[in-house]
Amino acid sequence: MNVPGVRGLVEGRDYVAVVAETYAAAAAGLEKANVTWDDSNASSVSTKDVFAAYRAALDKGVEFKPRWVVDSAGDVARASGKEIKATYDAPFLAHATMEPMNATAWVTETDAKVWAGHQSASLVQLMAAKAANLPSDKVEVFTPFLGGGFGRRADLDYIVKAVEIAGRFKGTPVQTIWSRPEDIRDDVYRPAAMADISARVDGEGLPTSFLYRIAVPSVTDQFVARALPSAKGGMMADRTTVDGALFPFYGLPTRSIENFTVDLGIPVGFWRSVGFSLNCFFVECFIDELAAAASINPLAYREKLLARAGAYEPARRAARVLEKMAAFDKANPLPPAKDDVKTGRGFALTASFHSFVGEIADVEVDKGEIKVRRVHAVVDCGFAIDPPNVMAQVRSGINYGLTAALYGRVDFDNGKVVPTNFDTYPLLSLEAAPSISVEIVNSGAALGGVGEIGTPAIAPAVANAVFAATGQRLRSLPLTIGRA
Repeated sequence: MNVPGVRGLVEGRDYVAVVAETYAAAAAGLEKANVTWDDSNASSVSTKDVFAAYRAALDKGVEFKPRWVVDSAGDVARASGKEIKATYDAPFLAHATMEPMNATAWVTETDAKVWAGHQSASLVQLMAAKAANLPSDKVEVFTPFLGGGFGRRADLDYIVKAVEIAGRFKGTPVQTIWSRPEDIRDDVYRPAAMADISARVDGEGLPTSFLYRIAVPSVTDQFVARALPSAKGGMMADRTTVDGALFPFYGLPTRSIENFTVDLGIPVGFWRSVGFSLNCFFVECFIDELAAAASINPLAYREKLLARAGAYEPARRAARVLEKMAAFDKANPLPPAKDDVKTGRGFALTASFHSFVGEIADVEVDKGEIKVRRVHAVVDCGFAIDPPNVMAQVRSGINYGLTAALYGRVDFDNGKVVPTNFDTYPLLSLEAAPSISVEIVNSGAALGGVGEIGTPAIAPAVANAVFAATGQRLRSLPLTIGRA
């Protein structure tokens, strides 16, 4: 290639990189590079194949393998009462961090240095050392503030590539920068999932049994295989697949919580709140369905479920959060609808990372468009050492979750990633962002997390608000009027 400033081209195992004196020159050189790809071993999977596999697995029931019963109590099969059931699904999601993947590496014959935002310094040192063919103690890692991680920077492929590329230009620091399309196309995605949920209910509409089955690949197994290729996954249940469906507070004495591990080879990774982002949506929407079937107010129904759990500490903490939610609901009635706009208020109660969060979402549905106007979150993270930071993190988690709830979807077509940039993978805009208030409850319990806890409750709160406004149940993400 004849591009001013280009210093060379590097061929990696699964990538090609152009090294130049400026990013613009490198990008121009990459456009002109004559690259022939061998697609003979490429995947041909499409989104429809994934969901067909999920449906087939769930239809097999107990005959499907690997099926993991992660939590159970009592005998679900012997429960009596009216059966209520529903199926939910959610798509693959990109991380779309504001700062695309990047890293700077400096490699010599005897040592190396790495400058990068990441989520594990020790793992960076280990993998960079392997890429540079050096002992780990000869690699120095510098960690600037990262421009968004959300689980994406737990996977360190971008750092390995940076070190490999810099290794071809020993003694010269090389900064590797991914474009936005490269960042979206070469992600480790939040997995798509499908869940079948059923419950038997008594005369009061309360569950006598609860059966939860989710078809989803194991993020943990894939992550470990990428970080430590010699490690063998699939030997035990991956709890993260059902996080959010394991009940630390509701009284469900007869239950079976199961994961059907279905993996069609699409790379999946940790995404803000991990399994809670999926399971809390599925579960809290279904709890609302049970409340509606029993003709009980959604908050009152949850109160009954918490009461059945007794003096159990998580139930007490969740009950306090629910009490604050009810007080806010009473003191701040939903504004009346205007013209043909429909309004609704939805609720969700979640526990994640040893913290409890309840969220109230006020929505408007205008000509089929969902607009989230206000969100109130009640947070018990044990004790808020830095309340402004807790509030900021919860607001961040809510806005991040809203992007997924309203817009997020990564599809695959014959092995290729469909969205390429923010025009086809839109994010929540400032104009569309709701007013968010955060109320902190200091329970005095052991300290819990705050960085991810705002995300899980927002999708079910909004979906439940849409039902309150329109009477339509939305069981698929992203939330779209007219699609159940």
